[in-house]
Amino acid sequence: MERNQRLSPIETQVAAKVIDGEAIIIRLSDGFYFSMSHVGALVWSLIEQRMTVNEIVSEVLGRYDASEAQVLSDVMDLANELLRKELVQTVTNGPDLSKGKEGPPAETKEVYESPRLQQYQDMADLLALDPPAPGLTNVAWNDPGEE
Repeated sequence: MERNQRLSPIETQVAAKVIDGEAIIIRLSDGFYFSMSHVGALVWSLIEQRMTVNEIVSEVLGRYDASEAQVLSDVMDLANELLRKELVQTVTNGPDLSKGKEGPPAETKEVYESPRLQQYQDMADLLALDPPAPGLTNVAWNDPGEE
């Protein structure tokens, strides 16, 4: 994994949603599901936007009080784990973020906690789609209360 590589969920293999600061990711082929909270949820939402590792690191640094070396190491480790678990892939196209974004002022930065991918298989039999159903790339998840 290189710092300038873009990541994207493998949309034919994964259904995911970030809800209340937690990313819930289901691997459709076997029903295993994964979760990441706080920093991990932010990283997942940035991966959904097809950002590069460098862009993800910049976004995390803009929101959390951490060193660049720590964030880079954590994001690289997480990206490699997501690749091994076949939840993401590298892609060549993505948004043009050359202008950059301003993060919140330093005094409002949150406490940094290394992102961790938690894996669960207790509902694998219920969640697995064998073979995965076609057309699930745009699974619409509605939050309760959204009407």
